[in-house]
Amino acid sequence: MTSNASTCPYLSLKDAERILGESLFQQEASGERGKGCKFIPLSERTEEKASDFAPDFITTGLLAGTMTQEGAKTTLQELLDEIGTTDRRLDFAIQRGDISTALSRLALLKPSTEQWTIEPLAEVSTSAVWIHGELDGYLISIFLHSKSKSETRTMIVKSPLDGDTQTLRDAVVAILQDGQ
Repeated sequence: MTSNASTCPYLSLKDAERILGESLFQQEASGERGKGCKFIPLSERTEEKASDFAPDFITTGLLAGTMTQEGAKTTLQELLDEIGTTDRRLDFAIQRGDISTALSRLALLKPSTEQWTIEPLAEVSTSAVWIHGELDGYLISIFLHSKSKSETRTMIVKSPLDGDTQTLRDAVVAILQDGQ
């Protein structure tokens, strides 16, 4: 299932297109938080050779890759701020850099806002979680899976609100399971 093992070790262009349901362009993405690749609609293709490892899509898109421990810590803290969830043990796990424990703990919590939903992905791992909700007229889906202390896989999908969330979830779970 690889299209370019050096940049996207567990997601091919074909899989990304299946997830978003449209033709996409793949580009390498790297930055302080991690590395991987970005998949954007062909209509939004630019001449940039590389992109920052951030979900800064104009309309729809998918970011997939591996976050560093520091990148995962920062991302989790930002997510907690956005969804309004607090938990002392979760905060402590994040501070220690224990991303696996943090994700396992996060999967048990309920957001303080109805805008977001947190679901465990038990069929992948106890340290895999799906956070999804509406933001600026789009469905934002964040899949996180801690493979080891230094490797947290992530997929961030920005899709139309009328998309089928169960199909999206099933496709990502299949990819994450295949990459175990």
